[in-house]
Amino acid sequence: KSDWKGVIQEFVITLQKTDENRLGIKIDDETEPTCLIIKAVSEGGLIDLWNQANPPHLRVRPNDRIIRVNDVKDSAENMFAEGMKTGTLQVVVARVQVYMPIAHDVAVYAINVLQSASNQMDIRAAPIVLVVHPETKRVCAAKAVDDGVQICQGHDGPVEVDVLMSPLDNTTLHMDLFRLAVDEVQRAPRNQAWSLRTAVRSYVRRARLRPDKYTTEARKVRL
Repeated sequence: KSDWKGVIQEFVITLQKTDENRLGIKIDDETEPTCLIIKAVSEGGLIDLWNQANPPHLRVRPNDRIIRVNDVKDSAENMFAEGMKTGTLQVVVARVQVYMPIAHDVAVYAINVLQSASNQMDIRAAPIVLVVHPETKRVCAAKAVDDGVQICQGHDGPVEVDVLMSPLDNTTLHMDLFRLAVDEVQRAPRNQAWSLRTAVRSYVRRARLRPDKYTTEARKVRL
């Protein structure tokens, strides 16, 4: 794997170059000194023929990076020269994620939270970054990138956060029931099949329940 930031995929393409054919790409060999940035793929070239013969995830696209040609890497100039030779070309292509800014001067909130998941054996404190999505106005998890913050993406879109309790408003959570949930989670079986996060949410979602109804072990088990 390369050390490029934002790389989401790397793949190898194999080309047979002769004096009669051409690669058929427009490249930028000046912006990045250690790679060749593909600006466009021309119809009828070797790269275009590769794209036609391979599935979508292995097709070369604009903004992909060539990071190695045969055994040559780390130099845009040398890789360009290697790509001009005839014979077999083994080309390593890196695909980077490109994001367009949707807002500027966005307020960022860094907070500490207790978090857990099915692949964690215990609850732990961790810092996270929250932003208000400029378009949906929902609170979303974010992460730092070079020029700002990037909203974290899940399977169905941005990772949204439900704030159940804050220092400014504790009316959304029954504290006695919350303490009961924490006590149960702390004493829960510790194995990879047990999701501590799910356990907490199962209580919080039904915060209208009366804690005095679950004072005994038997009643807790029934719940």
